Amino acid sequence: MREILNAPSIEKREALQIFEAKNWMTRFLNYLADGSLLEDVEKAKRVKKTAGWYAVADGRLYRRGYSTPYLRCLTPEEADYALSEVHLGICGSHIGGKNLVFKPSADLKALHAPWPFAQWGLDLLSPFPIATGQRKFIIVDIDYFTKWVKLFPLVKIIEHNVLEFLRQSIICRFSIPKVVVTNNGTLFSGKCFTKCCTSLGIKFVHTSVAYPQANGQVEVTNRTLLDGLKTKLEDAGGSWADEFPSVLWSYRTTPKEPMREKPFSLCYGTEAVIPIEIRLPSLRVESFDPLTKS
Repeated sequence: MREILNAPSIEKREALQIFEAKNWMTRFLNYLADGSLLEDVEKAKRVKKTAGWYAVADGRLYRRGYSTPYLRCLTPEEADYALSEVHLGICGSHIGGKNLVFKPSADLKALHAPWPFAQWGLDLLSPFPIATGQRKFIIVDIDYFTKWVKLFPLVKIIEHNVLEFLRQSIICRFSIPKVVVTNNGTLFSGKCFTKCCTSLGIKFVHTSVAYPQANGQVEVTNRTLLDGLKTKLEDAGGSWADEFPSVLWSYRTTPKEPMREKPFSLCYGTEAVIPIEIRLPSLRVESFDPLTKS
């Protein structure tokens, strides 16, 4: 005989015990939680010495950076995912490797900008395979202070298009610059272009067309961006211009020399939220409450 019960006859809860493998974070978590240390005296001293750099929130370990937000510490499995996401995920092409390969043997002499968006470099890249809308040219601008870059595809290289790009992408978005560095081509030395910029108090510094390396900041950036575009051209075909956002995203979220800062953080004053922070939540993402706005 069987009796069917509508409710459990006991209150004991079922639980599945999960064993979490120990890793390099375990010693810090234990010490910060209850002060327990390793039996090895030397290792215990190292933990006590470096524990001040770490903090625990919701059972997760974070490393204190020189600026907020705190940096989330990862397990070996999480680190593998993070590397996979950065190299193969939706963050865009990873161009850091080629930056190291083609790193100059001698230090570059940088032109100093007094404040963000005060000095910009302009250049044209061509020709490219014809993309959608008959676009085959690219105009590039870069801020010398934050290293912020903007790309814009063009059908024709005419003075009006360059002026419109300067107005929309620099003046109306970042304010009127003090200096613009360009080559001595006809596009950047035309009557209308010169008159418009002179009326706004913009000073021009021209480099030789035969020696574009004089505009070093833009030339270095161009090589990096071209490397990123080449990785996209093979798969994108005629829609390469639509890959600009992913290429720029990769560039803007990669630290630049000599400041060792990302253009995104210098421009907006905060770190970009990248896909890794959604899968492996950082402290700021996990603790944000849209209702309290904190």
